[in-house]
Amino acid sequence: MPYTQPTVPLQASRVATVNLNVTSPGLPPVADWLESFSELPGYADSAPGTISRAETGAYIVTLTLHINEEAYLGRFADTTEVG
Repeated sequence: MPYTQPTVPLQASRVATVNLNVTSPGLPPVADWLESFSELPGYADSAPGTISRAETGAYIVTLTLHINEEAYLGRFADTTEVG
């Protein structure tokens, strides 16, 4: 079964979704994190989720990262030459 593709025009096609739950002792730089994701191989798009505060005072952040077909390394690809 193919991976479900986005239904909104500004989201890129993808092969996987990674949901991240991050804990930070201080106010997290979420915008910086989202921008840095774009440098990863296979990055399609990302979105912030929620930011909440635990009883300990730490911040809990949820982020979604979508991965495209460029993430495949090809390390298991057949390298046999035909001919």
